[in-house]
Amino acid sequence: MEKKSPIPSLKEIVLASAVGLGVGAYIAKRDNVSLPKTYDQVQERVRVANEGQGEIDMTRLYSDLRRHEGVRNQVYVDTLGNRTIGVGFNMERAGAREDITRVGGDYDALLVGQARLSENQINNLLREDTNDAISVAENFVGPREYNELAPRAREILIDMAFNMGPGTINRFRNFRQALIDEDYSVAADEMENSRWYGQVGNRSRELVRDMRSIAGNNRD
Repeated sequence: MEKKSPIPSLKEIVLASAVGLGVGAYIAKRDNVSLPKTYDQVQERVRVANEGQGEIDMTRLYSDLRRHEGVRNQVYVDTLGNRTIGVGFNMERAGAREDITRVGGDYDALLVGQARLSENQINNLLREDTNDAISVAENFVGPREYNELAPRAREILIDMAFNMGPGTINRFRNFRQALIDEDYSVAADEMENSRWYGQVGNRSRELVRDMRSIAGNNRD
């Protein structure tokens, strides 16, 4: 019999917290120790999440983000006037110095163009920013609804969250509802009818095309 890990997954922690169940209580219940019935709600949410539409393709997601954002090992000024490096990493955002230092970079030297990031440092920053974008995407539609989306729809949403951040994507209320309804055709329409669509060039066109392809596949 396979031994269960004493440490719950991040997904289990999030779901347990959603119904006010502590992590320690979750572990106890999972390992057949009696606990309040509220755990049943957690168990059902974990089951739904695990039986969702499948896993996203992280290799494809990282590749798409690198292609859409571009990859630069030295600081440059983006279209909004922000000093940027790596894969769309804004060096003027809150916490940027700490993030750069954590991956071993010299923030001050990088900021004035006197240093470059290594490929490993670029990938580490990308991984952290992608994790943040995944959290934004999950919060945008809700954890349960997020896991019920088609994998490619999740990748598109993460790409958009990476590009916009929570402040902008949260304004896409009709887009959010279309995703919750799993109406990918309407979701594509909402993407295309936004100001964002005209601002990011081929990136938005590609993402809209892919969202429409999901709608087509769902009709088959």
